[in-house]
Amino acid sequence: MNRRALAATLAAAAVLTAAGCSSGAAKKTGDPTEDVRATAKRYQDAANKGDWPTACPLMSARLRGGDVQHCLDDHAANPASVEHASPSPTASPSPVATYADGSTVPPPATAKATGPDYADTSPVTLGDVIQVPAAGAHPAGYGVLATWSVTWPGKTPETDRRALRLVAEEGGWRVDQHEDNIKGAGELRTVLGG
Repeated sequence: MNRRALAATLAAAAVLTAAGCSSGAAKKTGDPTEDVRATAKRYQDAANKGDWPTACPLMSARLRGGDVQHCLDDHAANPASVEHASPSPTASPSPVATYADGSTVPPPATAKATGPDYADTSPVTLGDVIQVPAAGAHPAGYGVLATWSVTWPGKTPETDRRALRLVAEEGGWRVDQHEDNIKGAGELRTVLGG
């Protein structure tokens, strides 16, 4: 790169910085906590509602399995992807997963978009945002625990917890990993591989 091109690039960067333009991955303070929280809440609220046009763009390319359209097509082809739908009465049995303490992991729900068995889901609340190191295929980023309640007709509310890993991608924060059936915030770093 010659001096003239370098000077033009630096001048453009200075103008954008002065104008307040950024990648969206971090605020001017360098602390991305509020951006991470906002993305995590938007993603989990949308996923709980089966609102994939909102949720898919908030996922990393790795998590969504390609581009946004691929994610939308995948969820349209698989209506069972609604996050908190009624358990299917004809679901085939699957092996029961267990935690190290011997407790079992509840089976995943299957979809039923309407009708008397549809659950009422509360808004998502978030715990503290923590830094998490790279683990396996997941880059380093930030973790947060999302919590909400699900109330099935005629039943007492159940609390669901999901650990979310968010990473900087495509000029913002994207959900790159989610782990379900988290007992509490103390497990957040462990379940995200940190």
